[in-house]
This record gives sequence, C-alpha cells and structure tokens, in this order.
Amino acid sequence: MKRALVAIMLALSVLMVPLSASAHSAVGHSHFTQALPAGTGNALWGDYFTTNQRTNITVALSVNTRDVSIRVRFCNGQNGSWLTIAANDHTTKTLATNVLDNTCFRLEAGAVGLSGTTITGVTNY
Repeated sequence: MKRALVAIMLALSVLMVPLSASAHSAVGHSHFTQALPAGTGNALWGDYFTTNQRTNITVALSVNTRDVSIRVRFCNGQNGSWLTIAANDHTTKTLATNVLDNTCFRLEAGAVGLSGTTITGVTNY
C-alpha cells in the first residue's frame, strides 16, 4: 500500500511539472477586440511571447469596417513595418518573419482616416 501511494504521488508530480513549465510550448494565438481612436492616435496592446512552434507573427481581422494600419512593436524597442489592411479583408497577413522563440511583442494599430473604429481578430505567433 505504501509503495502504491508513493508511486501515485511520484506520477502526479511528474505530470504537474510539464503542465506548468510548458506555457509557451504550444502554438501561440490570441483573440482580441480593440478600439482604435479617431484622428492620428494609435492603440497599442499585448505583451505576447512567440513560441517555438512558429517563426512568423500573423494577424487576421474578422471585423474591420474601415481600412486599418497595423504593425508589430517588439518589446526591445524595434518596430515592424506598417501594413494597411483594407476594410472587410479577413485574410491572414504576416506582420513579421523569422522571429526568434520567446520574443516579446505588442500590436499597434490605427484607423486610416479621421474616424475611429473597433477591430476584432486573432494573432498567431
């Protein structure tokens, strides 16, 4: 009985380590809804970390009634190039390529024109 209890406890402790230690090992993705301000202001959100499953950062908008400019802002201060996504374009767009594993980044976006809007989408990293 004592050996069986020790074996069960040992098996449970082995199972617990990978679950807590593998937070970034699965393919990363995040769904978002973000209000974009009117005028020249941009919205900045995230604190995402790339995973070892992908080398590209992509975005696909599911709701974008206006043209939207979007880019990656890396936490080290470097910025990706702006990409304009046309209104109602819901195809996947690549924002950055060949990104190292565990790289911190945020998304920055603004509505094209003087009116604000709200976007909804998913980013994969």
